[in-house]
Amino acid sequence: MLGIAFDKHDRLYALETTGPGLRLTDAAAGAGRLVRVERDGSLTPIITNLTFPTALLPGKHGEFYIANCGYQCDDRSHFPPTRTSLEVGEILEVVVPGADADPD
Repeated sequence: MLGIAFDKHDRLYALETTGPGLRLTDAAAGAGRLVRVERDGSLTPIITNLTFPTALLPGKHGEFYIANCGYQCDDRSHFPPTRTSLEVGEILEVVVPGADADPD
């Protein structure tokens, strides 16, 4: 886990650099994801297929900002042949439906 944030409903979101069952040394392009940690402990994927994400910040209106491809972006050995290298990092804005609604 690389970062955590909460929405207006106090729901926890976590940014992962690798997918379930993968160690950090197994990290591969497209294995990262943003998940919501539900009250029962289960994980709900919000966005998948992230490439070496490194940071998560909440916005003012329920959106989240993710630093995607924060490392190894220019190293083609980490990218499968079917996936193009980003070559540089990027900031993604992720809007989660209902995350900006006032709590009940």
